[in-house]
Amino acid sequence: FRRVLFRSKKLLDAGTDMVMFHDGRNFTPDMVAAACREAHARGKVCTQRADGPKMTAKDAAMAGVNQLPHARGIDLDVMKDGAMRINNVLERFAQMDDTKAKALAELLAKQKTAPVPALIHESPGYPKNWERMSAAVRQVFTNPDLRAYYPDAFYTETTRTHDAVDSGQVRERRMVGYQNALRFYKMLDDAG
Repeated sequence: FRRVLFRSKKLLDAGTDMVMFHDGRNFTPDMVAAACREAHARGKVCTQRADGPKMTAKDAAMAGVNQLPHARGIDLDVMKDGAMRINNVLERFAQMDDTKAKALAELLAKQKTAPVPALIHESPGYPKNWERMSAAVRQVFTNPDLRAYYPDAFYTETTRTHDAVDSGQVRERRMVGYQNALRFYKMLDDAG
C-alpha cells in the first residue's frame, strides 16, 4: 500500500499528467483510492483498467478513478449472477443483467467515472456499415505520409482486428452482447 502511494507521489512530483493502474489484479481499492486522492489533490486524473479480480469498474469508481480505459470491468459488473466468465467482452455482455447495468450506469455517472469503450476493437464486424469503416481504415494506411507515423506492427494488428469477423453461432451470441453493450452505454448517457 505504502509503496503504491510512494510511487504515485514520486510520479506526480516528476510532473506526470495522470496516475494509471494497468489492471484490477494487483491493486486493492484502498491502494487505488489513496493514489487517486493524491492525484486529485494535484489536479491530475486517475485511470484504471479495472478488469478484476481485485477491482472491477464499480470498485474503481468508488475509489475515485476518473477514467476506465477500454471500459475494462464494466462487462464483469453487469453480468447476471452465476453467468459464465468467458474471456470475451461481447460474450460477457451477452449475459447482462439490466438491473445491475442500470445501477452501474448510475454509479459511474454519480462518481463522474468515464469509461472509454473500445467497441471497434472488441466488436469487429458488428457495427453498421462495418465494411465501409474497415475500408476507410485501410485507405488511411495507403497514404505513405500517414503510414510513416505507425509502426508495421500497429498496421498488422489493426488490419488483423478488422478482418477477425465472427460468424455462425458465435456471431449470434456476440451480437446479443454487442447490442447489450450499446444499451448499457445508452443507460450511462441517460444517467448523466
